[in-house]
Amino acid sequence: MPEVSTELLDVATIGAEKTVLEIGFGCFNYPGTPMSTNGVPDIHLVTGEMVQKYLEQFAIESDLMPLIRLNSWVAKTERCPRGWRPTVNGRHIESTKLIFACGVPSVPAEAPSKVEPGAIVAHSRDIAKILHTLEASHDVVVLGAGKSAYDAAHLLCSMGKRVTWIIRPDGCFYPLDELS
Repeated sequence: MPEVSTELLDVATIGAEKTVLEIGFGCFNYPGTPMSTNGVPDIHLVTGEMVQKYLEQFAIESDLMPLIRLNSWVAKTERCPRGWRPTVNGRHIESTKLIFACGVPSVPAEAPSKVEPGAIVAHSRDIAKILHTLEASHDVVVLGAGKSAYDAAHLLCSMGKRVTWIIRPDGCFYPLDELS
């Protein structure tokens, strides 16, 4: 039987930043593990803190905690004879399989350099912080095709905003340098 070794790496906390605002209930539950509705904001959204607590509880109940390495940062990943060699916090890990499952990027891309004066430009990770400034806005543009773009578009539509969602024809994120 082959030897199996698993490590789960995360930058800070299990699964999410506590400040990220996510989507409504029902869109973020594992089968058989319902998310608690304790502390639901009036707008019925799931906060980053709720997601983090949910995923941490899931990890505990699924006996994943011994496999999780927090405060881990992957600087680069390269091919090697055995398969893959990510460099994590300065040390090399070799593996035959590598699953790259990054959520909301912790370092946002630079905003376009040509922006209308007074326009609000923000990364999805900061949407909770700028939500109050969007109240007066009717038209909003969302760039990207990932889950965070979907979450932002869904949230903004549920707030009654007219959302223009920009996705490249190949379905990938829209590079900001093409907007400058």
